[in-house]
Formats: sequence, C-alpha cells, structure tokens
Amino acid sequence: MKKTLKLALCLVLVLCTCLCMVACGGDDEGSIAGKYVIYSMDDGSQTIKGDDLNTILSAMGLTNESMYIELNADGTAEMSVFGETAEMAYAAGKIWPVDEPDDKADFSVKDSKLTIEIEDTTMVFTKK
Repeated sequence: MKKTLKLALCLVLVLCTCLCMVACGGDDEGSIAGKYVIYSMDDGSQTIKGDDLNTILSAMGLTNESMYIELNADGTAEMSVFGETAEMAYAAGKIWPVDEPDDKADFSVKDSKLTIEIEDTTMVFTKK
C-alpha cells in the first residue's frame, strides 16, 4: 500500500513539474512582436546612427519612423526601408519577403533591439 501511494505521489509530482514547464514556456515569437524603428546601419566600412542617420534620412524626405520592421505575433511582418515596404514572414531567427521565401536573412532580438543582416549590411532597430 505504501509503495503504491509513493508511486502515485511521484507520478503526480512529475506531472505537476511537466505542467509548470509547459506553462512557463520560453521566449516565443509572439514575445518579440512589435514595431522597431531604425537605430543604426553598418555596411562594414562605416556605422551611421543618431544625428548622422537622421540627417541622411531627412535629405531623402524620410525619418527614422519611416524605416521600420513590424513583427506580428503570427509570424508575419512588414518592413519599410528607404520608402519601399515589403510584406515579410519570420521564424527561427530568419526573416524573408513573402514573395521570395528562399531569400532569408538572419535576425535576432535582444534588449528591445532587433538586428538584421542583409548581405553586407547590418541594421539595428529599436522597439517603439
């Protein structure tokens, strides 16, 4: 009887532990959802950010608010760079244009900053 009770108690504890682990979860793609505006650009030879970036964008009739990536919790996104907007999708650290699924770029989000690498250019966006 004691052995059966101990076994039942162990099973209950294992089940509770599993439920707690599932309930807490980890970072899912929904937790990074939101709008990120341009913070800096680096083409390998120079980094442009702050007032320098704002001056360049202003000369083009743009603001840092007009260069953005908006990630939706469902894995879709919108990216606007230099006045061109594209529908995007993302998953597992990759982002790509919906109409070009083989053209994937690496991205990461840390401390409310989204970093994306497209060819030789690294762009950093900050969450609004």
